[in-house]
Amino acid sequence: MYTVIVADDEYMVKRSLSKLIETSGEPFRVAGEAEDGREALELADRLSPDLIITDIRMPVMDGLELIEALKHRKGTAEIVVLSGYDDFGYAQRALRAGVFDYLLKPVKPQLLVALLQRLSDKLGKNRHAATKRSEWLQYSRNKAGPLAERIWLLNREEVQAGLSGLHADLMEDEPEPAELKERYSDLLTLVTAELENRSGGTIASAAVEPMTWPDAAERIAEAVVAYADEVMEELRATRKWGAQHYLHRVVEHIREHYAKPTLDLQEVADLCEMSPSYFSRVFKQEIGVSFIHYLTGLRLDQAKALLEDPRYKTYEIAQTVGYEDYPHFAKMFKKQIGLSPSEYRKRLGIK
Repeated sequence: MYTVIVADDEYMVKRSLSKLIETSGEPFRVAGEAEDGREALELADRLSPDLIITDIRMPVMDGLELIEALKHRKGTAEIVVLSGYDDFGYAQRALRAGVFDYLLKPVKPQLLVALLQRLSDKLGKNRHAATKRSEWLQYSRNKAGPLAERIWLLNREEVQAGLSGLHADLMEDEPEPAELKERYSDLLTLVTAELENRSGGTIASAAVEPMTWPDAAERIAEAVVAYADEVMEELRATRKWGAQHYLHRVVEHIREHYAKPTLDLQEVADLCEMSPSYFSRVFKQEIGVSFIHYLTGLRLDQAKALLEDPRYKTYEIAQTVGYEDYPHFAKMFKKQIGLSPSEYRKRLGIK
């Protein structure tokens, strides 16, 4: 259901128009009525309507002033103007200002219904697009960290495998080239931000400009791999990788044994025959985060994936990723993710 505000200084016009909308059979509901543009603006701020129908001529603030004021607001309401034959020039000005359409007074029911049908189609498409983008951004946030880690560790084979899987996911709904590029732009922006954070802002990789890439899907995928290669080359050139031969073994050990509750700094330091304090400094210098931060992030990433499966109870997930104490798991999850495990599931629509 879409919400509507009707603004007109004539009471009977507002009432008749509201009644026509409510009985049109279209998915619109009148949420508020205003006598002038200023009152309509206040209602718009409070109600965030999908549609505003406003008269051109009103006291205090007329329709054109209302349209101009709405441009500077965060709302995305569609606007339809009402005008008499004598005000048709004003209606044309409103159309040039970007309103959806206009209606001549007295409003003919069949014309109003036809307009609402067109608006319903447009708003439905907008909502669908917004939902898809929201889902993609959530997907990107979940994938950006692991991909950035693979790039950071210069593991080209895993980077390519990860990008191949991402591309397959992206192509499931057969997006248009512009949409595909936009999705990659979102993902790579997040990946780059993660890498800049790990490097302390020293990484200076080329700007991500997917919209300049070729339109063919396979060429876009190749461009993404090339970008990842470019970033890894930069990392190779700016790092001292003398410790990489053992750090790679340590990272693999952590990834294989993260679910072991007793996994600690001493255990991984022993793998490198280093003291825990020295290993801790080297690990943070080369990996970009502390050992405990890395281990916690890995465990919580796995927990998020398991929370998407309703077969698992939250306390079982805590134990599966290495937390014997559920309250501690819930506390760490809330601290890192911003939501409790149960809230995260609700956000995903899982009860």
